[in-house]
Amino acid sequence: MNEATSRFVEIPSRCHNCDAPLAPGQVFCGQCGQQTGAHRLTLGSIGHDVVHALFHVDHSILALLKGLLLRPGHLARDYIEGRRKRYFGPFGFVVIMTGLATFFVAIFHAEWFKPVTDSHAQEILTRHINLVVLLQTPVLSALCLLLFWKERLHYAEHLVLVTYTTGIRMMYLSFVAVPVMAITHRSSADPVVIVGYYVPWLVYFTFAATQFYRGRTAATVAKAILAGIVNQLLTMLGIYIFIYTYEFASH
Repeated sequence: MNEATSRFVEIPSRCHNCDAPLAPGQVFCGQCGQQTGAHRLTLGSIGHDVVHALFHVDHSILALLKGLLLRPGHLARDYIEGRRKRYFGPFGFVVIMTGLATFFVAIFHAEWFKPVTDSHAQEILTRHINLVVLLQTPVLSALCLLLFWKERLHYAEHLVLVTYTTGIRMMYLSFVAVPVMAITHRSSADPVVIVGYYVPWLVYFTFAATQFYRGRTAATVAKAILAGIVNQLLTMLGIYIFIYTYEFASH
């Protein structure tokens, strides 16, 4: 074994990540938390890390998905109350789901915004529907801040709930809405698509809100539905503004 290789397999005296001093036999760095016996990368070690990220009981995407499907509001509440180590973060999760939605929209060529316009603006919006949904996140969070002001939560805390649920919305868009539209040759103007996409999302978000917020259930349901509907109306307004601005600038 040459010197370059041995440096990576022996227990070092200093952390490879942050260069903090290590005691003999120390397994994890007390400064950054990295495992001290860092080995050279192999395909096997990379595969182990991927499997660990997907299937480990704590802090895995699959564990997060299970929590978001069964108890989304409780999970988001845990996160804002400081119990964060056990969960995959909301913002990393929504970035992954956004990338997934981008991929599925691209390969299935689903027709979004078709009844609004047939111009080049419609093509831009269709290619970036994932960003349209993602941009709804801060708006819906602001609406929650306004409607649930008695909860005394910060904007960022409302954002955690909305971000987690938006990630699930992206997943539903990727695995259900887009493939069904492509297979049945339906556009986003079709009533079946409208009901099949927006209603489940609104029901899911309302379900999450009843777990997340501490007020009366009936009032929470009404406010969550109102926030979701207003958010969608504001989105449509923004889409029309973008289309007419784009077409005016193009002429």
